[in-house]
Amino acid sequence: TQVLKIRVPSAGSSFPHLSHYFLPAALTAVIQTQQTVLAAVGEDAEFSCQLLETKDVLQVTWQKVLPDVEENVATYNKYFGQRVNDGFTDKVEFKYAGLQNCSIVIRNVMEQDEACYRCLFNTYPEGALDSNSYRILLIVPSL
Repeated sequence: TQVLKIRVPSAGSSFPHLSHYFLPAALTAVIQTQQTVLAAVGEDAEFSCQLLETKDVLQVTWQKVLPDVEENVATYNKYFGQRVNDGFTDKVEFKYAGLQNCSIVIRNVMEQDEACYRCLFNTYPEGALDSNSYRILLIVPSL
């Protein structure tokens, strides 16, 4: 079997195309994420973000980030609830939908899911707080 390894690169990592997405530590320290998630091809991968400080969160947005494009995957809105965007409805679902703590699951992980995933907490009046938690799905061939 193949294993997909999901991890967060450091700012000085070998992923220079991601460096312009990183925010100062002061803005991102309030968000907690897991560092590494492992999922075999065909299994599920869960992503979780938790806001550690109480903020007036209006919406949590999950994004899939590739070098040339960012796609909104799913959102949880204070007034309108949860929504998985077109193109991801058969692939992604919320495990827990909350404004301070939010988790999604990518079902049946495949090679085309290789990307970076992040969450944004849209707050008032501060604006968007970025998780700075890019999980890189790396395909590790079995030996």
